Amino acid sequence: MEEEDGDGRIGRTSAVSGQRSALALVVLLWVGASAAQAQITQAPIQVGQGGAATYELSADPRAVVLRMKEEIGALEQPDSGPSITVYASGRTVVQYPPYMKRAGTYEITLAPAEMRNMVESLLARRIVEFDASAVRQRKRAAIAARRTASAAARAGTATKPELLEVFDATTTHIEVQLARYRPALTGAQSGPAAAAPVQRNVTRSISWYGLRADARHFPTIEEIQDLAEASRSLRALMERAGLSKVE
Repeated sequence: MEEEDGDGRIGRTSAVSGQRSALALVVLLWVGASAAQAQITQAPIQVGQGGAATYELSADPRAVVLRMKEEIGALEQPDSGPSITVYASGRTVVQYPPYMKRAGTYEITLAPAEMRNMVESLLARRIVEFDASAVRQRKRAAIAARRTASAAARAGTATKPELLEVFDATTTHIEVQLARYRPALTGAQSGPAAAAPVQRNVTRSISWYGLRADARHFPTIEEIQDLAEASRSLRALMERAGLSKVE
């Protein structure tokens, strides 16, 4: 009986030891997989060369990364224009209102490389740093300068400047959301020890009336040109081939 008890204890000890080893292996594999996943979802992607902006998207695939909506004021409807929403997973939803030829909801999933290119394109145009108040002030200054030049032209002392006529009644809304963002250094900020502060949970919303017309009339205002180019990039994505109609 004692030998049987002894053999039983030895058997149970071996079984427990084996279970612990298996559990340890599972834990190690889980930790390794989690670390690899964290590296994939949180590794910053650089934009351009030295001193360029870096960013991280949300780890939640349902999080909105980019959104653009065009509001056509003459129609006076809440959903008067088309819209596009890009999620962290790459899922992209495009919506056209009922009165448009392409009325309905469309979807496409962007490949990781396409997603990076789209986000990097907007960040390279410094959309996150866009200061609407400062840009509008520059626009007003440009208009005032043209009025002064126009008055001088009427007096016969200067060449008459181009007249501004805005027929674009569209307001463009662009939104960018990032989990983490470090802006690029510019001008005097650059240097070996310089580093821009990291911003977390960044949301930037921009609304601009008559963007297309302003891009034509104010070619020297870089921020307006960049905003218009960002809008064109998102518009091209809305019109690309491969969109599947879901509604």
